[in-house]
Amino acid sequence: IGNVVKVITSIPQQDYLGIIAEAELVAIPVNNQQTASGQMTLIQAMSLGVPVVATRCIGTEDYIREGENGWFVPMGDVEAWRRTLRAVLEAPEARRALAEAAAEDFAPLALLIAVETIPDIFRTLGNVTADLAATAIVARNAPSDNGTSHD
Repeated sequence: IGNVVKVITSIPQQDYLGIIAEAELVAIPVNNQQTASGQMTLIQAMSLGVPVVATRCIGTEDYIREGENGWFVPMGDVEAWRRTLRAVLEAPEARRALAEAAAEDFAPLALLIAVETIPDIFRTLGNVTADLAATAIVARNAPSDNGTSHD
């Protein structure tokens, strides 16, 4: 299973969205009948045009239309997960069609996802600018080969 399934935790939002965008499918197993769960991952994957298989529960039922823009699996049914994931992975045309339908359903949310990454981009740009400025200052004040600074 190690070469098929990859579990990743604690990553920056921008990296997370890139990983989702490159996935063959996103599986969202939920074991919570009390509160809404899984909907943010589901919405992000669907808006990026990535097929979704999710537990039928509060939080996912509002977004997936079974067989039209995603697939449901009953909560706690490991065998159903196995069958569904295998069937989805073995049907690239169905996967593509449902992913396209999901992306169309959630197209307006792609802008929201892009807006969420803008602060990360500016933070990175600021860090790079600060690093370059610090490097320039250190280089300017470093002694040259003849023992004097570059000022």
